[in-house]
Amino acid sequence: MTAYGVAGHVLELGGVFAIAALGADLCRRRELNGLAVTLFAMVSALGGGLVRDLVIGAPPVAFHSVGDPAVALAAGLTVVVLGRHLPRVLVPLQLVEAVGLGVLCVNGTARALAAGQAPVAAAALGVVTVVGGGIVRDSLTGRVPGVFRRGRETRPLLLVLTAVTAVVLLRLGRLDPAVGLVVAACAATMLLMCERVAAGAPPGAEPVSTSVAVGPLPGRTLVGAPARPCRSTAEACNNDRVRVPSGRGDPPTR
Repeated sequence: MTAYGVAGHVLELGGVFAIAALGADLCRRRELNGLAVTLFAMVSALGGGLVRDLVIGAPPVAFHSVGDPAVALAAGLTVVVLGRHLPRVLVPLQLVEAVGLGVLCVNGTARALAAGQAPVAAAALGVVTVVGGGIVRDSLTGRVPGVFRRGRETRPLLLVLTAVTAVVLLRLGRLDPAVGLVVAACAATMLLMCERVAAGAPPGAEPVSTSVAVGPLPGRTLVGAPARPCRSTAEACNNDRVRVPSGRGDPPTR
């Protein structure tokens, strides 16, 4: 079934659901319609595995397995219907996603190595299994993929380390289901820690999402702009402007 047995398969399906739900929420917040949100949920969760299977010449899991596509579809539809309630379960979803990423990375590496790929290629395809769907989704929606953003280098490096560990253990014949789950758990822990550090949030706090640009809240005044309302339509109003330092030492405001 997978490199982990039944327990690993259950965790993998949980990871597929979390990845699909978080990817769908990104698209929902960009005001895409329900069809697009559901489609990109499936792309987020299944795209990387599809690319891996096409490269190794194996039948794509997304096409001959019912479980993964069904779970991804259910996640997309759940976000379409209940998306506004997603922030209440964001932290548990991110925890499940991290575990699922570790499971998918090792399992993707094992699948590529079993198909006769060289160790380096197998490790690379294990990483593609995890990040490929997000890259496709972000490219289609006009965003810079998260793994290519400045300051986000730690996450792909941790996935590379996980894939290389899986290759070494597989070559030594030591990757039984218990060891595979330990490797996935270590990967999940490191991924969560690097996400907390990147977000600058203390442990247990909800990280701030940087995937969607957030504008000023209604009724709030932009920093650096005077709060005085305009007296007439002829007066040039500065309330909608943000002061930008000129670099020559602006005079103090009164």
